[in-house]
Amino acid sequence: MPNSSHTQIEVDGIPGYYRYPTIYQNTVVFTAEGDLWKVCRKGGLAQRLTTHPGSESHAAISPDGRTLAFSAQYEGPTEVYTMPLQGGLPTRMTYEGEEAWVVGWTPDGKILYSTKHYSTLPNTQLATIDPATKTHCVFPLSQANDGVFTPDGETLFFT
Repeated sequence: MPNSSHTQIEVDGIPGYYRYPTIYQNTVVFTAEGDLWKVCRKGGLAQRLTTHPGSESHAAISPDGRTLAFSAQYEGPTEVYTMPLQGGLPTRMTYEGEEAWVVGWTPDGKILYSTKHYSTLPNTQLATIDPATKTHCVFPLSQANDGVFTPDGETLFFT
């Protein structure tokens, strides 16, 4: 977000500290009060995108700017969900029964997330899920928790 004395984001009219931001062009999505909010990059009054009693976080906007992937606790453990960036009903993407945290997107439109589900040790691994086919791909990296692809999709940088 711009670092300017004129930029202010408000939730319910109150300026504050907001978590897990993601940005696409002029749209910023972030977590506050356990829900996802959307605001113009220049600041202003934010619009609440989710209202479920379970918490939502770790949002990431798709490369085409149409879909929002996020992690939510709707039915027990934290799983990966998607919804239209303009708002709408969430769709559950993972059914792993363990924490699945959205990390971002691949350049070709798959959701990148971290999970312990596929590990034989208590380590997180990076995986992708294709929202169209629900096909999973697990990267053979132990203890990989965060990552980002180069724009051409050829290289994954991870921690």
